[in-house]
Amino acid sequence: MKTLFLIATIFLSSMLIKAQEIFFPSKVGVVLEYKNYDNKNSETGTTRYTISKVNKIGNDIDITYIILKMDKDNKIQFDDEITVHYKDKKLHFDMSSIFRQSVLREKGELPKNFKISGSDVVTPSYLKVGDKLPDSHVNMAIKRGIINIKIAINITDRTVEALEDITVPAGIFEAYKINSKMSAKASIINKTSTSSEWLVKGIGMVKSESYDKKGELESYTELVSIQE
Repeated sequence: MKTLFLIATIFLSSMLIKAQEIFFPSKVGVVLEYKNYDNKNSETGTTRYTISKVNKIGNDIDITYIILKMDKDNKIQFDDEITVHYKDKKLHFDMSSIFRQSVLREKGELPKNFKISGSDVVTPSYLKVGDKLPDSHVNMAIKRGIINIKIAINITDRTVEALEDITVPAGIFEAYKINSKMSAKASIINKTSTSSEWLVKGIGMVKSESYDKKGELESYTELVSIQE
C-alpha cells in the first residue's frame, strides 16, 4: 500500500507540474544552451542554464539554476545561482538579482552605500495573443567618494504579439512572441531599445532579438541544445 501511495504521489506531482505549463524547465538536471550573435551573425558567446534544485511548497515552485555566461573565447563572464519563483500561476523573476550577484562577484560583498530595488518580471502561465504583461524596473545607486552613480532600467509595453512556429538549432517549436521596450539611464547615458522574445511552455525562451531605437537589429540569441 505504501508503495502504491508513493507511486501515486509521484504521478500526481508530475501531472501538477505539467498542468502548470510554466515558461521554464522544472526538472533537476535540465541544461539549456544558447548562442549569442551580433547583427552580422558573428557569434559573441554562449549562455548555459542548468537546473540545480526544484523546491515545491504547495502549488508554488522555486526553481534554482546555475547561469554560466561565456564570451566567444569561452572566458567566463558570469557564473552564479539564480532562483525563479512560480506562484499564483505566474512565473516571477527578480531582475535585480542579476545585478546584485554581479556586484557581489566583483567586490565579494555588497558595499554599504549600494542600494538596489525593483519589481519582478512576471509571466503568466496562460497567454493569448493581445495580452499586455506587467512592466518591471530596477533602480541602483552606488556612491564612490563624492560621485553618486544611479542606474535605472525599465521594461515596458510587454505585449503578446503572436503564437507561431519558430525554428532554432534546438528544433522547431510553437512559441509565443512577446515584444517589449527597455530604457536604461545611467548618468549622462540614456539608451532605449526594443526586443522580441519567443517563449515555449516547459522550456522558456528559445530565441530573442534586440533592436536599437531606429529599429535596426543589434543582437540575437538562439537555443542550440536541450539536455536532460
